[in-house]
Amino acid sequence: MIRLLVVDDHRVVRMGIERILARNAQDIVIEEAAGGREALDRVRAGSWDLVLLDLVLPDVSGFEVLSELKSLRPELPVLVFSMHTDEPYVIRALKDGAAGYVTKDCPPDELIKAVRRVAAGGHYIMPELAELLVGRLRTPQDLPLHELLSSREYEVMLSLARGKTLREIATHLCVSESSVSTYRTRILKKLHLGNNSQITRYVLDKSLE
Repeated sequence: MIRLLVVDDHRVVRMGIERILARNAQDIVIEEAAGGREALDRVRAGSWDLVLLDLVLPDVSGFEVLSELKSLRPELPVLVFSMHTDEPYVIRALKDGAAGYVTKDCPPDELIKAVRRVAAGGHYIMPELAELLVGRLRTPQDLPLHELLSSREYEVMLSLARGKTLREIATHLCVSESSVSTYRTRILKKLHLGNNSQITRYVLDKSLE
């Protein structure tokens, strides 16, 4: 029996997954979490074979949830289940410890295949996305500058691009304003930028939102 925790804020998506598995994979038992914090609480309290994780959640970024999950339970495999097919999302999820990545428009049999393989300790990337892994072979000099950011710096960069203040970002991330200021300084240095407006322009130019 595979115990699967499905983390997605859309009830219709969770219901769809439940129906697919009920019809085609009765050995996979699921429970649900509608947000990042609920998912983390469930992982702290229970035992799971696999987490199926959306990257866009209402309370906590899916990337932050992924990082926390790998910190809490390094051995717990995470399969990303996302609408995003853009290279920055796929590469960053894999760098942050995801064991696989499938999109929400994948066929039901492919989702089941991915769940089984990742739960068994393997890895699974949709064939359509596999070519993106070639980017991991590039030298640091060839990488886009934002690929040099840590996961937390990346999150702060996106928040700054959305016009969030240091205080708002600090509250959301549960860190001090001075820590956020330090992240901002590192971001500006790594991206060779001078201010928040340039960060916003960089994010828009690279289609990172």
